[in-house]
Amino acid sequence: MLLVALSGFAAISGCENALLFFQARLAQLTGMSPLRLVGDVRLPKPRKNAPFLFARFAMSEARLALSDRSLIAVMTGRKEEVVRVDALRARFQVDALIRLHERDYDELEELRGRFVHFNLEVTLNEVGKRYAILPILRPGRRDARGREVLPLVDVGRHRAGRCEAVLQRVPIDEVPPHCFAHSLPSLRTVEALEGALLRRYAAMFPQLTERELLSRGCAITSLVLD
Repeated sequence: MLLVALSGFAAISGCENALLFFQARLAQLTGMSPLRLVGDVRLPKPRKNAPFLFARFAMSEARLALSDRSLIAVMTGRKEEVVRVDALRARFQVDALIRLHERDYDELEELRGRFVHFNLEVTLNEVGKRYAILPILRPGRRDARGREVLPLVDVGRHRAGRCEAVLQRVPIDEVPPHCFAHSLPSLRTVEALEGALLRRYAAMFPQLTERELLSRGCAITSLVLD
């Protein structure tokens, strides 16, 4: 018997509960042990003497909350204000924004050609779209109630580029060498990537331990810079 559940199934609105029920029923019928995580899917590990079965599932853990994509804080002169991202998209003639911590942006200014950017777990970046990369003056975070405090960005500096590839939920220790080769100069090893993800995202997800946060893997975006 061969059953296959597409890895994107749980991401479809309203289907996650159905998938969890399917997983539980499948384990009951086949004598499988609990599912183990591999990348962005879960592969059942058959018990001894159980019938052979291969099934592919989406991750059952809820995806981490994504940052607000509609509003952002900017500096206008010496005044801070919240503006719509659409206004910045029009200003820079791009489809969306990518935000980099200021120390990372300083390294980006030296790069030419291809640039590989890492996010935690998943990204909404899409192949073929143009992005403006802006430096973050003050990182975003979540308050005690889980509400997002918007990051503050510098709109006086930016780089632009077109997305050529996106990988989602890549285990950090499985990031391809060619991706590190086109990343920031200080971000070209697994250890450096782990440190960067903790620095960028720990304040956004204070409920997670360092190990839990890193176990989410990373999203990889490759851009060709103008």
